[in-house]
Amino acid sequence: MKKVCVAVILLLLFAPLARTTGQSGGTATPFNSQLGGMPSLANISSFIHALPSGIDTFTRQPAVNVTMALGQATGNVDMLLSSNQTWLEDAVATFYRLHDISVSQDERDEFFRQTAAMPDELRQAVALLLVALNDATVLCREATQQLSDADRAFLRQHNQSETELGEMIRNMLGRQFNILPDFSLFTSNTSTLFAIIEKIDTEKLVEGSLLMLRTVRLVLPVIASYPGYNHTLRDPSGHICIGGAGNDTYTGTASLVVDVGGDDIYTLGEAGEATLCVDIDGNDHYLGSAASSFLGIGMLYDTAGDDVYDTDGWSQSYTCGGITVLLDGAGHDVYRADDHAQACAHAGGIAVLLDISGSDVYRAGNRSQGCSNANGLALLLDVTGDDSYTGGSYVQGSATAGGIALLLDCLGDDVYASAANAQGAGEGWAAGLTKVSTGLMVDVAGNDRYRATSRAQGYGIYAGVGCLTDLLGDDNYTASRSSQSYGTLFGIAMLMDFGGGNSYRQDTPLPGDREGGTSIKIDDISSLPSENLLSLLSYVRDHDIMPLSSFLEFFR
Repeated sequence: MKKVCVAVILLLLFAPLARTTGQSGGTATPFNSQLGGMPSLANISSFIHALPSGIDTFTRQPAVNVTMALGQATGNVDMLLSSNQTWLEDAVATFYRLHDISVSQDERDEFFRQTAAMPDELRQAVALLLVALNDATVLCREATQQLSDADRAFLRQHNQSETELGEMIRNMLGRQFNILPDFSLFTSNTSTLFAIIEKIDTEKLVEGSLLMLRTVRLVLPVIASYPGYNHTLRDPSGHICIGGAGNDTYTGTASLVVDVGGDDIYTLGEAGEATLCVDIDGNDHYLGSAASSFLGIGMLYDTAGDDVYDTDGWSQSYTCGGITVLLDGAGHDVYRADDHAQACAHAGGIAVLLDISGSDVYRAGNRSQGCSNANGLALLLDVTGDDSYTGGSYVQGSATAGGIALLLDCLGDDVYASAANAQGAGEGWAAGLTKVSTGLMVDVAGNDRYRATSRAQGYGIYAGVGCLTDLLGDDNYTASRSSQSYGTLFGIAMLMDFGGGNSYRQDTPLPGDREGGTSIKIDDISSLPSENLLSLLSYVRDHDIMPLSSFLEFFR
């Protein structure tokens, strides 16, 4: 998912460079010659309109032999020849051992007596999900094994980073900088936080989350083929839940929930390093801390239905140092939350909220709707529908302290409203790294309306990058001040609208203004300021400014 996010953004942001004429007065190879093979705007438009069917193909997996998949996942090929296959029993025993859960043999026997009445294929699908969850739990523990109890307690209380300007201001006097100052001048008051983040093996977390995602894709057709199953089971520990077609209610803590259908209510709290909820159908209501993780993996996959996500903060794809994925396949959904929600990543975590179809409503407080901090990565992707987004400050593609944040809406006439530091805003850098915060907001097609108070719609400050890009449609932009491509204090700000009849209103200053930063404003693809933009890209490449320099690697 992270690579897909980067690839799409590259197509959207850098495709117009193929039409530029090069940078004057320089000896470096012009970027227009490097990017000459990029697709046209029409090609990208066709690609985006085909994206819904492409994602639908990705989410739909052909039917598989679950028994063979279990043999491959567990390595227990001898079980394939046995007439008494105990896949679920073995997976539950491993789960109990991993979590140090003590359950009497009589309680286990009663639970397995109930599961024995399930269709064999459905029972094995649940077993395969539990095997993946167990493996992901082990990977989570390996990823965080270097963290002490004190480190974990620190992350609970101090998982955000702020920019320290003192040293930078002292060194500004008497110096002249080209776009960005020397990063050696920067200091941070959160060195402890970044030292802890470096102890987390994110690759292990990614491995575990991809394992869970692949397994969900494998078993979805199997689970969906039993819409008539109508029994609700819960293991003696309460952590493993199997729901039928009825209207079920889930409370307490649960690590694995598999629900066939019905209008269900979820009020579940934090439970273990890895959690997974798969709901096939129904108009469901999610409360509690839906889709969140702390130094672990949390995944919620709702296939269909007009769902309501109504939670407090720290939910709806929130993570601190872990990975959280909330995927909603179809339906007109409502997302309501307080602060730190709807794709919010702190402390090096990865948060993804993906809604494939339907006209959806997003409401949240501060640091939400695609917000990252302290080396985190946040992605909110909505593919189709006329959507509405309302948030506070640091929302809708807002990154701080070296984070990468993206809100990407592909199709539909959308409405965006926010307060400050929003709609493509970047602030600060990552401590000890030549890495700037990058906040991106991209709307591909539709007649859209953007509303913000200040420091939004392409805003960069303290060596941060903020970019709002809109490709197609007649769009309206309104802000009070310091917005619409406003770069200050070494910030880089971009507002790029490549087509349509657009209108801009801002009280003060004018759109595209700057105070000690770099501002790039494009209202039409023919007015692309090649000299300014290519100068910026050349600087990023030559000085290896992350993460922007990694984007350019795609074109080498």
